[in-house]
Amino acid sequence: ATLPSGLSKGTRTTTPPMDGFSGKLAMGDVSVDVITEMAINLENGIEPRFVVGSKFSIKPSSKRRQISGTLTAYYEDNKLRSRFLNEQESDLTIDILDGTTGAGYRFSMPRIKITEAPRPIDGEGDIMLNMSYTGLLDQDEGYSIRITKLPPISFTTDLTANKTITKGQTLTLSVVVKGGEEPYTYVWKKGGVVIPEAKQATYTKSNAQEADAGQYVCEVTDSHGRTIPSTSCLVAVNPGE
Repeated sequence: ATLPSGLSKGTRTTTPPMDGFSGKLAMGDVSVDVITEMAINLENGIEPRFVVGSKFSIKPSSKRRQISGTLTAYYEDNKLRSRFLNEQESDLTIDILDGTTGAGYRFSMPRIKITEAPRPIDGEGDIMLNMSYTGLLDQDEGYSIRITKLPPISFTTDLTANKTITKGQTLTLSVVVKGGEEPYTYVWKKGGVVIPEAKQATYTKSNAQEADAGQYVCEVTDSHGRTIPSTSCLVAVNPGE
């Protein structure tokens, strides 16, 4: 079909849907380990206004935006319910990650107030709470909610496929990563076996010997638990003179 004048057809997106999730949630100094259900309701307060005899809306009315939601999760203690009883405000950070691509989004609310909490809970062990909250404007931060895209962890400097040194020289292998969420954890392996002392972005072995030749790889994990392996590097050690 021919498009009307002035219109153009864009390229169809190939971005896969986020159909597998992982993530973390923190409310103030309380880390929520297991989330069973979560909801965030955003109402921008903008409503159309119509007049008799016209099918078009005039300038829309603007009201105060509302942010609210509910959380159902396991808690290790009763800190959050205590905040409700003491009418304490908190902040809420929710990281939602795509289990396939490793990318994700962070929902940050600098001021929230728990508006509903369950009856007193007794006993030991984990506690499951279903709590309602309302988001408030933080005058210092200048927003009530911020949504930030979290890029996937990736290498900006990867290992080369091959590296050759001479016996007695220093073997140095390095990687540089970006994205994800710091801090990063580095695990170096030689021939599939972990090198216990290698825990940094750079692995150094002085006075390399022929026994140090082999296949090296570095696995980097961010604070969300997303892991990426480097290119496997085949190191050759020449005997020299």
